[in-house]
Amino acid sequence: MIAKMNATLKDWYTKTVAYIKDVRRELNFVTWPTRQEIKDSTKIVFVTVIVIAIYIAVLDGVFTNVFKFIFTRF
Repeated sequence: MIAKMNATLKDWYTKTVAYIKDVRRELNFVTWPTRQEIKDSTKIVFVTVIVIAIYIAVLDGVFTNVFKFIFTRF
Protein backbone atom coordinates (compact mmCIF):
# COMPACT_ATOMS: atom_id res chain seq x y z
CA MET A 1 0.00 0.00 0.00
CA ILE A 2 2.77 2.45 0.92
CA ALA A 3 4.73 1.46 -2.19
CA LYS A 4 1.67 2.25 -4.31
CA MET A 5 1.29 5.65 -2.59
CA ASN A 6 4.98 6.41 -3.17
CA ALA A 7 4.64 5.47 -6.84
CA THR A 8 1.56 7.67 -7.18
CA LEU A 9 3.28 10.54 -5.40
CA LYS A 10 6.39 10.15 -7.55
CA ASP A 11 4.23 10.07 -10.69
CA TRP A 12 2.42 13.21 -9.57
CA TYR A 13 5.71 14.96 -8.85
CA THR A 14 7.17 13.96 -12.23
CA LYS A 15 4.07 15.19 -14.08
CA THR A 16 4.04 18.45 -12.13
CA VAL A 17 7.70 19.15 -12.88
CA ALA A 18 7.16 18.33 -16.56
CA TYR A 19 4.15 20.66 -16.66
CA ILE A 20 6.11 23.53 -15.11
CA LYS A 21 8.96 23.00 -17.58
CA ASP A 22 6.47 23.04 -20.47
CA VAL A 23 4.91 26.25 -19.18
CA ARG A 24 8.31 27.94 -18.89
CA ARG A 25 9.22 26.84 -22.42
CA GLU A 26 5.93 28.16 -23.82
CA LEU A 27 6.43 31.50 -22.06
CA ASN A 28 9.51 32.02 -24.22
CA PHE A 29 7.23 32.14 -27.29
CA VAL A 30 4.99 34.86 -25.87
CA THR A 31 5.29 38.31 -27.40
CA TRP A 32 5.26 40.54 -24.34
CA PRO A 33 4.02 44.12 -24.65
CA THR A 34 6.48 46.97 -24.35
CA ARG A 35 6.35 49.42 -21.46
CA GLN A 36 4.86 52.08 -23.75
CA GLU A 37 2.12 49.70 -24.94
CA ILE A 38 1.22 48.95 -21.33
CA LYS A 39 1.08 52.67 -20.49
CA ASP A 40 -1.12 53.37 -23.51
CA SER A 41 -3.46 50.48 -22.71
CA THR A 42 -3.72 51.61 -19.09
CA LYS A 43 -4.65 55.13 -20.17
CA ILE A 44 -7.34 53.77 -22.48
CA VAL A 45 -8.77 51.64 -19.68
CA PHE A 46 -8.84 54.57 -17.22
CA VAL A 47 -10.55 56.87 -19.71
CA THR A 48 -13.07 54.19 -20.64
CA VAL A 49 -13.89 53.50 -16.99
CA ILE A 50 -14.36 57.20 -16.27
CA VAL A 51 -16.62 57.69 -19.30
CA ILE A 52 -18.76 54.67 -18.38
CA ALA A 53 -18.94 55.80 -14.74
CA ILE A 54 -20.14 59.25 -15.82
CA TYR A 55 -22.68 57.67 -18.18
CA ILE A 56 -24.05 55.43 -15.42
CA ALA A 57 -24.15 58.34 -12.95
CA VAL A 58 -26.14 60.46 -15.42
CA LEU A 59 -28.56 57.60 -16.11
CA ASP A 60 -28.93 57.02 -12.38
CA GLY A 61 -29.75 60.67 -11.80
CA VAL A 62 -32.26 60.73 -14.65
CA PHE A 63 -34.03 57.57 -13.52
CA THR A 64 -34.03 58.74 -9.90
CA ASN A 65 -35.72 61.98 -10.83
CA VAL A 66 -38.19 60.27 -13.17
CA PHE A 67 -39.24 57.77 -10.51
CA LYS A 68 -39.46 60.48 -7.83
CA PHE A 69 -41.72 62.46 -10.15
CA ILE A 70 -43.88 59.42 -10.91
CA PHE A 71 -44.22 58.28 -7.29
CA THR A 72 -44.91 61.73 -5.87
CA ARG A 73 -47.63 62.42 -8.45
CA PHE A 74 -49.49 59.14 -8.18
